[in-house]
Amino acid sequence: PDDLWEEKLEHLRNFWKVSSKARESASYQCSWNKCGRHLVEKALQNWGKPVKDGEVAPEYPTEACLFGLEVAEKAIDLPELLVKCHHKIETLKDLENATRWVLET
Repeated sequence: PDDLWEEKLEHLRNFWKVSSKARESASYQCSWNKCGRHLVEKALQNWGKPVKDGEVAPEYPTEACLFGLEVAEKAIDLPELLVKCHHKIETLKDLENATRWVLET
């Protein structure tokens, strides 16, 4: 489930630290690129929304989004992801903020 990505981010981060130092770390990079892309794409889709129903929306970009950028290295085309996800951002203000972040990152 998608909500586990945010909830278990600490464990995911620890696993990434261990696997990135392993001798076979290059073998894992493709998976980490996909993981990072997923986290960033999810954050863009949910920009301005709470992670869970009934909660206050977190500060965006979320920690999971920033972690996604870190693990994916240069494998993410942020403008492309924003174009793909922009229709899911609910308010013009949130779309402006997401666009500003993408262009500044």
